[in-house]
Amino acid sequence: MTSPLRTIFPKLLAVVFMATLASSKCSGQLTPAQAKARADEIVKDLREAAAEARKINDKPLREKIELRLGRAELKARELADELSRVRPAATPGIPGPLPLSQPEFDKLLQGLRKESFDDRRLAYIENFALIRPLSCAQATTLLKSFSFDENRVKATKALYPHLIDRQSFNDVLGAFTFESGRAEARKAVGLK
Repeated sequence: MTSPLRTIFPKLLAVVFMATLASSKCSGQLTPAQAKARADEIVKDLREAAAEARKINDKPLREKIELRLGRAELKARELADELSRVRPAATPGIPGPLPLSQPEFDKLLQGLRKESFDDRRLAYIENFALIRPLSCAQATTLLKSFSFDENRVKATKALYPHLIDRQSFNDVLGAFTFESGRAEARKAVGLK
């Protein structure tokens, strides 16, 4: 075994082990955020392994390994993206997350309206969306503060994973001015 192969194989084994460990623990033991963080770690490890693979002198072997590492990295990125949109399933008898209370929402809306431009409003929503869940009615109100559908689409994409009543998502689409904006929003969140 050549020297670069000696360095890459332990890294590849570690990546495979991490992937196996992550998938075995995803059976309800991890939160979606924890699972996404693990998938992101796998992507990072695959990138490091690919960098090591570039040191292999045997060109056909190097290209073969790089191709497989590239495919694995792409799959890990797709998994990380999917995991970022996953919400834990509701447990029977235990209420799910609650949307912001009206006073909390009013405070959020007041802060959003202080932002003069859509790009600042979008940043405000992206930062806030990570903290608390919202109802579709609340999301609709927030989206109406944007001037253009293009920015509403971006905000919808940020808010969608945190909506507690996605069955009412069609109400959110009412905030859009044009049908093309509604279609883009549906596409952005993975709906038809």
